[in-house]
Amino acid sequence: GKGATPFNNVIYDYALGRAIADGFVKEPAVVTRKNFNPSGMSKEAIEELKLSDGVRLHEQTKVQLETYARESGREIVKPFVLVIARDTTHAAQLKTLIESDDFFEGRYREKVIQVDSSKTGAEEEKMISDLLTVEHGNDPTEIVIHVNMLKEGWDVTNLYTIVPHRDANARILIEQSIGRGLRLPYGKRVGVPSVDRLNIVAHDRFQEIVNEATQPDSPIRLQTVVLDPEEIEAKTKTVV
Repeated sequence: GKGATPFNNVIYDYALGRAIADGFVKEPAVVTRKNFNPSGMSKEAIEELKLSDGVRLHEQTKVQLETYARESGREIVKPFVLVIARDTTHAAQLKTLIESDDFFEGRYREKVIQVDSSKTGAEEEKMISDLLTVEHGNDPTEIVIHVNMLKEGWDVTNLYTIVPHRDANARILIEQSIGRGLRLPYGKRVGVPSVDRLNIVAHDRFQEIVNEATQPDSPIRLQTVVLDPEEIEAKTKTVV
C-alpha cells in the first residue's frame, strides 16, 4: 500500500545524493536548540517551542535572502515555513496558535494557510490557488500548515524551513521533509549558507534523525544546526 515502500522512494535514490553533492539542490540540515531538554515539557510546549524557533529561523532567512538579492542584483525570494501536522484537528490548533496575539505579536495572523482534506467546494479551490501562489514574492503567505495533502506536483523553490510534528519514524520524516523543499530558487547554490540550506526543525527527534542520516546506507548527509536561544532572540530583535 501507500507508504509501504519508503526505501525505493526517489529520496533515497543515489541520484539525489549526487544532486546534493553537486550543488544542484539545497543542503538539508536538521535543527535543534542548544541544551534542549524535553523532560517535564508537555507535547504542546515542545510543539510551540519548535514552531517559534522555526519562525525565528525563518525571519533570519528572510532577511538574509533579501540581503543576498540586493547585493547580487537578483530577484528577492520570499521564504516560507511548512508545518506538518498530525491530523486536521491538530492543524486547526496550530493555526489558532499562529494567529494568536501571543505568537510573534500576531504578525503571522494574515500569513498562514491550512491545507488539508477538510475543505470542500469553493474553500478547497481557494486553498489550492493559495498554495500555488506561495512562491510569488508578493503573496502574503509565510506559513503553510499541511496534513498529507501535498501532491507530488507541488514543486516550489522557496521552502526554507520545515517543522514536522508527525510521529513517523526518522527515515520517513527525512524523506517527506526533503522531498518537498530541496529545489533552489536560483537553480544552483550561491555559496551563502542561508540561501542554500533547507532547515528541518526537529528538537525532539534531533538525535534520532542524525543517527538515521549517518547510517552507511543513507545516501543523504544532513548538516546540523544548533540554535543558541540568546543569539536568536538578539538577532530577531535587531532586524525589526
